[in-house]
Amino acid sequence: MNVSKNSVRIDEEIQLQVSVKFKPFLGDKKKIITVSIRYVYLYHMVMDSPKQHSNKILKYAKEMPSSSETERFSAYDYILDWLSQYYGAENNSLTVKCCLKEIQLHQKIHESLIPLINPKYHSNTPLKPVSSTDPICARPGNKSGNIGDWVVDIIEDIRNEHKCDKYSSVLCGTANEALHMPEYSTEYLNDNDPYMMNLLSVIKNRPFDLIAKMAEVPVNKGTHKKYLNMIYGSGNTPVKFHYDKNKERTVEKAMGYLYLYLTAFRQNPKSFDSSRCKDDTIKNRIPTIASAAIRLQHTILKRTDCERFIENLIKDHGDLSDFILYFDFPYIGTEKYYPSVNAKKKGKKKETKKELCVKLHTKFKETVDKAIEAKAIVVISYRVTIGTSHHLGENDVREILDSLYRGQQFYIDFKRPDNPNTQIEAVISNVRFKNCNKYDKNVDDIIKKLKI
Repeated sequence: MNVSKNSVRIDEEIQLQVSVKFKPFLGDKKKIITVSIRYVYLYHMVMDSPKQHSNKILKYAKEMPSSSETERFSAYDYILDWLSQYYGAENNSLTVKCCLKEIQLHQKIHESLIPLINPKYHSNTPLKPVSSTDPICARPGNKSGNIGDWVVDIIEDIRNEHKCDKYSSVLCGTANEALHMPEYSTEYLNDNDPYMMNLLSVIKNRPFDLIAKMAEVPVNKGTHKKYLNMIYGSGNTPVKFHYDKNKERTVEKAMGYLYLYLTAFRQNPKSFDSSRCKDDTIKNRIPTIASAAIRLQHTILKRTDCERFIENLIKDHGDLSDFILYFDFPYIGTEKYYPSVNAKKKGKKKETKKELCVKLHTKFKETVDKAIEAKAIVVISYRVTIGTSHHLGENDVREILDSLYRGQQFYIDFKRPDNPNTQIEAVISNVRFKNCNKYDKNVDDIIKKLKI
């Protein structure tokens, strides 16, 4: 196919329109435009008519970054034509500006760096944030739905009251709470799970490659078995993660990890939910990944244990008085997921399961104390009911929590359950927040007082 004069003109026009001032935000000029156009196109294709355009999504997601110039211009032609109709723009120049404007609105790039356009050319369907009931994937301990909204409301209340402009999720998991908050001037997401952090990194840095895989991956037991072998091998825990310079394999690992959780039976990635999974199960999650990719653009991703992360944060920033640090600790009774803490040592007396729990959460509390000494505001979430553990009693769970936080200038509140069978979640902080109680009595006494 011959390269059209129009395509060449567009490409030259694109490069002229983008100032070198964009570099601190998105990098190379050409990349900015490619990313902007591809992202907006892919997002709206998915949001507005995923079935009609799924093949084109896959084709152009693959073609744009790596194909020949002729194919790339062909993709530009198709994408710009569709977007010009979407925006109602009169020419390709205005279409490009609309793309840039839309990216600007959602990545909070300074307005002066992008030419402002007539309001009539603004998108009629702006990019949407991730839904509170729609996390990247469902994993045990996810803060989503009503619990997620409740935690975010508390953090935002503290943020507004204390004028904090820096935030860190110290054990972020799927980072669901962070994805639902307005951006901070500085944001960190940290977790010691290399597969989860690799997934977040791919979503942030290579969303189109991941979306392309999601658009075509078959949903069946065979694919599940393939990814299960990649992530778990023949064991019960994930195989050791090796960072790979080959970007394709890095994306494939992210796809595998995401696939196992999206198709899991009751959040067990080793079990395929054949009754729930349909042909479009993975494709339907593309809008969530697209939204998350936008939200993560200004977030710094780290992978280390929470103690070292806090030490590094103090080393880099010193005074943490501008920070809110969110600790979403594992539920009391889940120490089996932390083999480094649960390691058996020669000559040591075998510890009881309760002793292991106390050991793990005492270590977590020491990390919280370090953050408070550096003047940080901390927000900690726990579950305080028996559903957290199969080998501890409810009294054990609450006794451990009381021994760590009661009577030490902390405040606590509980998520009121909708019915008696709902698990009770707790949030603890070193500053007052809406509806909190001073944590100077046993959890049981406070729960009785609140009639939960």
